[in-house]
Amino acid sequence: MLNCRLAYGEGGGLAARIAGEAIGADADLPHMGTEEFLACLSRAALEAEASCHRVLPRARVKDTRAALIEQVRETGLVLPAAQFALTEQESSDFAKKVSYYAYDDEAEGDKTVDPSTAPEDAHLDHDDGDVDQIAAPEIEAADHADTGYEARD
Repeated sequence: MLNCRLAYGEGGGLAARIAGEAIGADADLPHMGTEEFLACLSRAALEAEASCHRVLPRARVKDTRAALIEQVRETGLVLPAAQFALTEQESSDFAKKVSYYAYDDEAEGDKTVDPSTAPEDAHLDHDDGDVDQIAAPEIEAADHADTGYEARD
């Protein structure tokens, strides 16, 4: 069993969510379109989910919740925040962090190899600008877990 919690030092976080997506764990999530579950959502969250299902907000939250429950009774409801797949924003943030750590503290977007890191016997062909051999920059081993990963909204 993997813990999907994203807080530092607890569970597998992103790895658990990626594993959950790979095995299709979303199919086993329970129906969340119940009075008990939806009562836990804020008015804004409830209205946002209702609008995804073409349910107009009502004057009272209780009425909006009842209309949403009726709308998803047959199809079921699983909130996007409960699903295992990474959102596009999370994937982008993760890619930026991996890129940042892979290239140490270089500026984002500047992923060129510094020629000073090339071995002395590397041959640079200055005629057409092709590089025949350049060593990859050394990556220092460091524990970056203390940076954490921001909790999902």
